[in-house]
Amino acid sequence: MSLNKSLEISPQLENIRCVSDEMISEIYKISNDSDLTFRIDIALTEAVTNAIKHGPADENSIIRIEYISQGEKHIFHVEDKGRGPENNIFKNPQPSEDRLLENKRGAIMIHWAADEIIQQVDKSGYKLTLIFKPH
Repeated sequence: MSLNKSLEISPQLENIRCVSDEMISEIYKISNDSDLTFRIDIALTEAVTNAIKHGPADENSIIRIEYISQGEKHIFHVEDKGRGPENNIFKNPQPSEDRLLENKRGAIMIHWAADEIIQQVDKSGYKLTLIFKPH
């Protein structure tokens, strides 16, 4: 079974629960895999939180979340009008003494949860793609 779904939210922290409510229940219905659903929920919540906190904060900003399921592969795109992280923080974030600092904690959680992470930046903004597969 495949599914494509998209959602647009304004950049306010209270909208994070809306994303989880809209997307996560659908994923569990498709996969019936609580581990996979948990990993997706963790990473998607952190990715959307990062887009809200670090993307443009003007009232006209929109964060777009797109979900595509392809068999057992689950793909999420989280897009905002920002420039993304200064460095490739998702490449291999290392837990360290400062691992609980807000800017590293989310990257570490996303890196742990997602099977693949792709970052794209262009003149229209920043796009974080997260790919998940059952383990």
